[in-house]
Amino acid sequence: MVKMKKNNSSGFVLAETLVVTVFLMVIFGLIYRNFVPLIGEYEKRENYDSVDGKYSAYLIKRMIEDSSYDIPSTKTQNFTDKGFVQFECSDITSDNEKRNYCIKIVRNLEVNGCDDNGNNCEIYITRYRLNNASDTSKVWFKQTVKKEKSLFRSGFRDYIESLPDYSAESLNYANYRVIICFKNTKGNNNYYSYATIEVSR
Repeated sequence: MVKMKKNNSSGFVLAETLVVTVFLMVIFGLIYRNFVPLIGEYEKRENYDSVDGKYSAYLIKRMIEDSSYDIPSTKTQNFTDKGFVQFECSDITSDNEKRNYCIKIVRNLEVNGCDDNGNNCEIYITRYRLNNASDTSKVWFKQTVKKEKSLFRSGFRDYIESLPDYSAESLNYANYRVIICFKNTKGNNNYYSYATIEVSR
């Protein structure tokens, strides 16, 4: 009588299981490494140019475009030296009613840094174009933000870095833009959001 040899394949099954397990671990590792940073980037950018932010920027743009607002000569040098001027309600000198309206607006919109008179707000008026590496005759806002780290918080610097240079001309023939930092409150948490819009004047 011929004895049948028992087929012992448990070693092969173990090796196969290990190979599949390692393969799946590599796949999930790659997904985790590439997908999780995208979630973080999305969460960071969800506060960039939101609908509320754009609407708020539009209200401030209207005040800048109004004839009652005039950049004082003491600030124009800052535009040359640093590529921006900070908008302040006290620069609306010819109309008290509009100045008071400005103070209420920046307070209600939760613009960061504003005092009781609507001054020192993080509202920056810049050239329409934010950077031009080939034109060294002017100081560009993106360059200033990168160099002057003590003036701007890291979140604001990240936002400016995410913006394009706006090298193409504005379809509305705008020469300037306004960039705003808002300090929002949700529950017990504070967070910053940012918005920009072009200014025609």
